[in-house]
Amino acid sequence: MNTMKNSKILLLTFIALFSSQSWSTFAHDIEVVKPPSLTISGEGQEIVIPDVGELTLGLEADSKSASEAQTKASAILTSFIGQLKGIGILPNEIKTVESSLEPVRDYNSKPPHKILSYRAVQKIRIRIIGEDRLKLISKAIDSAAVNSINRIESINFSVSPERAKTAEKKALSLASNNALQSAKEVLNSMGLKFVRVKEINLQANQNSYMVQNIAMRSTKEAYADGAAQAPEITNIMPGELAVKGNANLLVEFE
Repeated sequence: MNTMKNSKILLLTFIALFSSQSWSTFAHDIEVVKPPSLTISGEGQEIVIPDVGELTLGLEADSKSASEAQTKASAILTSFIGQLKGIGILPNEIKTVESSLEPVRDYNSKPPHKILSYRAVQKIRIRIIGEDRLKLISKAIDSAAVNSINRIESINFSVSPERAKTAEKKALSLASNNALQSAKEVLNSMGLKFVRVKEINLQANQNSYMVQNIAMRSTKEAYADGAAQAPEITNIMPGELAVKGNANLLVEFE
C-alpha cells in the first residue's frame, strides 16, 4: 500500500515539474508585438490684435551740481506725470524703472578727470491694458515731447493672458487637426489604415511685436509755437500678433 502511495506522489511530482518546465519554455517563446506607429507634427496659427502696450520713456537733466540735476529731473518728471494723468493714464499704469545720478567728466583732462557737470537720469514705464486704450501710447509720446522727456527707450505691444489663452486654444486645435489630417493622408497613400492617436504633445508660442528706435522730436522742431499741450501728431499702430501652436502626434496604424 505504501509503495503504491509513494508511486503516485512521484508521478504527480514529475507531472508538476514537466508542466512547469513546459509552460516556462512556451511562455519564453511568446513575442509581444506592439501595434505599428508613427510620429507626425502639425502647426496652427491664430492672428490676434494686441490689447497691452508698454512705453518706456526717459529724461536726462544736466546741471553744475548734483542736487540741481536731481531737482531739475524731478520737476520735469512730476510735470510730465501730471500730463499723463490728464490724458487718461492711471497712476497704477505708471512705474519708475530707473533713477540714477552720475558725473559728466572731461576725459581729455588728466586723471582724475575733471567733472564738468552732473547728469540725472529718470525712466518710467507706462503699461496700458485694453485694445481701445492703446491710443494713449501715441498721446503719451506727444506729451513727452513738450515736457522735455528726451528719450524713448522702447514701445512694446502684446496680448493679455485672457486673450492669449483663447488664441492659444484655437492655435493648438488647428495644429492638432493639421497633424491628424496629415497622418491620415500619409497612411492612406501607403495603403495603411489609421487606428488611433496614442500620444499627443502640444506647445503654444506667442510672439510679441515691438517697435524700437523711434527718434524723439525735439521741442523746438516739433512744437515751434511753444504750445503747452501736445498736438496729436504721433500715430503708433499696434499691428497684429501671431499666436502659433505645434502638435506632435503618435498614431497607431494597421
